[in-house]
Amino acid sequence: MAIELFRGIAALMVMVYHYAISFFPGTPLGIAYLRTGVDLFFVISGYVFGPMLLRDFGAQQNGSHYALLPFWLRRFFRIYPLYLLALVAYFLFAAPGELRTHYFLRHLAFLQTTESLQEASYFNDAFWTLPVEMEFYLALPLLALLRKRPLLLVALSAASLMLAFYATSHLSGTINFWFILSVHLPSILPEFMLGALLAAMVAHGRAQGWRWYAPPALWALGSGVVLLLGAYYLRFGPGGSGYGLMVHSPWNFLCASGYVLLMFPVLLCDEIRWPLWLRQVALLAGASSYGVYLFHNVVRLVLTQAEFSDSPALLIPLAMILTVALSLLLYHFYEGPLRRLGRKLARWAERGEVGPP
Repeated sequence: MAIELFRGIAALMVMVYHYAISFFPGTPLGIAYLRTGVDLFFVISGYVFGPMLLRDFGAQQNGSHYALLPFWLRRFFRIYPLYLLALVAYFLFAAPGELRTHYFLRHLAFLQTTESLQEASYFNDAFWTLPVEMEFYLALPLLALLRKRPLLLVALSAASLMLAFYATSHLSGTINFWFILSVHLPSILPEFMLGALLAAMVAHGRAQGWRWYAPPALWALGSGVVLLLGAYYLRFGPGGSGYGLMVHSPWNFLCASGYVLLMFPVLLCDEIRWPLWLRQVALLAGASSYGVYLFHNVVRLVLTQAEFSDSPALLIPLAMILTVALSLLLYHFYEGPLRRLGRKLARWAERGEVGPP
């Protein structure tokens, strides 16, 4: 449940950032720090799939065959159906023209961050993270092959971090080779690997019987890192000229490191001891998080075009309420059923049955 709560927090950060800059002209620079909610998402993905790096794809696990096809079926039905629905919604709001159709077709194949900055944010600024997320899923089988050589994984992550630094130092304000490298693997791989490291830390801590009060120094350190980076962002921004909306750098890696330190004590908690209301909030946050992330700008467009109100103080809470409500409805009637279908197809593929699932 804790990881679901963090999913909700990450989605909330991105939503509040986009609403603030849209409804409040001249929003202070510091609010842009909430964009690092995407770094929190990358850490969460690494945490969820980190255990897979500890065993080979295709290995026998508890008598069942863990194969690539079932894994990719689950990932496809987890990511693509809701993304496709969101893409269609943004397509309907976009201005008619050749670019709209061209960009729509490229978005279908997750190519939106390879041609122009205009395309990358044409439909929805949040769409830029989906290609790198899918790349991580495709890379997992290869990374799992290195599970018996952890030093190579560490070296690969370090090399990726240095590559990210080099790429972001060669940006030109347009999409070029270095820009593409900065927002795709391997440059963002270190953030996913931080999540995998967090999974290993939590597993070790639980095996040793640690509780949330055992590593208070890490909590304090993580809070300090996040606060210091936020203060730095408020004063200087993430890295000077050339840094666009999506560009990731070692600065983002530091943000992700701070989130790891903050998450560690919470993930060690015995969730059974959580109050019932907190468990319910966590489950709702996790269920709505993906929908909030994809659809919050749709709600903003609807309210803006309807000229519902000129008061940002009213628009922002209203947009947040409508976004969460829409996301929960989509989860129960569209996203959830399709995810269950994906799991069913994956189980069928694991069994190797000939007939339908």
